[in-house]
Amino acid sequence: MRPLCPQLQRLNLRLCLNFVASQRHLHRTRMQSLAELQRSETGQLSADQACTVLVRSAGPDWQALAEPSLNTRRFLLEAPRGAYTGMRTMNNAEGILDLRTHLQRLADSLKGMVFNGQSVASADSVQEPPAVTAALAAYRSAATLRPTVVSALRVGLERFHRLSQQHLGRITEAKIVVLVWYDEKAQRCQLWAHLSPLHVPTTRRCKVEVFGAPRHHPDVKDSQWVRDREYHETHKAKDTNEVLLCSQETHEIYEGTSSNFFAVMSAVDAGLAPSSAPEQQRQQTVLVTASPEFVLRGTVMRMVEDACRRLDLPLVHRFATTTDAKAGRWRGAFITSKYRPPIVLSECDTIDRIRALVEAEVHEKVEQIL
Repeated sequence: MRPLCPQLQRLNLRLCLNFVASQRHLHRTRMQSLAELQRSETGQLSADQACTVLVRSAGPDWQALAEPSLNTRRFLLEAPRGAYTGMRTMNNAEGILDLRTHLQRLADSLKGMVFNGQSVASADSVQEPPAVTAALAAYRSAATLRPTVVSALRVGLERFHRLSQQHLGRITEAKIVVLVWYDEKAQRCQLWAHLSPLHVPTTRRCKVEVFGAPRHHPDVKDSQWVRDREYHETHKAKDTNEVLLCSQETHEIYEGTSSNFFAVMSAVDAGLAPSSAPEQQRQQTVLVTASPEFVLRGTVMRMVEDACRRLDLPLVHRFATTTDAKAGRWRGAFITSKYRPPIVLSECDTIDRIRALVEAEVHEKVEQIL
């Protein structure tokens, strides 16, 4: 086995592949985290808390309420189970990055869920009452969902602007979560939006841990996942930025709990060129990431794919493994999400070129709301 390269000696991976968590322990840690949130909300409000907005329907109109006690995590933990998507603003909180993709994801996630009385399940497991299906029809199409989402975002952003000016003295960017579910009691669909100040990482480097099994139905943004990943949130180290999900049997890395993962490898190490191929072909740089059928294809992941095409950089859909990392087969690695452009686990020139193209494309995919 080859020794670790210098770049990977700096790679902060904590490999915890024997992950087993009982539902009882998960419930207990979830309740503890909520109690900590509630305790932290006593006393003087922070600027972030003072600028938090919750948008919900009020008859034919929208209410935009200041909700200082409700951060994003608590919102998703305590709200009814439904389909959700997370967005970020651009241009002084007047536009949304890649709104079209978020609308399609929300509609597709609702198609992949069944709301059956008091239960919610994946679409292949139970039948949905016809009345519920009829009520959800307009939400399961991105085209008919768009006016509802845009009107809610507009009301929320106007209130967010006023609160930002009042408490921060300036307009800051916002992170937004839109949640849709069927309200059995009210016999209709509900759409809520949560807005709070966005904090973009100031460093290009991050630390990750690797533990926890891949999620089921990754293509469906089911808010149940936020509850399921509480184990990762409460068990990772305080200075860890992300947890990568990994198969315990094969050591294959799928994705982060809220990000996509990429590794830079040589063609021969990625299985793209045989060991008998010419040296130049074997050492060609390629980018490796899990196939979209196994992960949630994020908005920035799509931009990375565009960057690969422009750079003529082969993109290989296969799993990078922790075995690859320990054997020194990674030339670099990074994660992406809607809130952050590529942030590296280990540096290389290829990642710098990808980052430059992604950061340029981000500004081309903003849809103005205000």
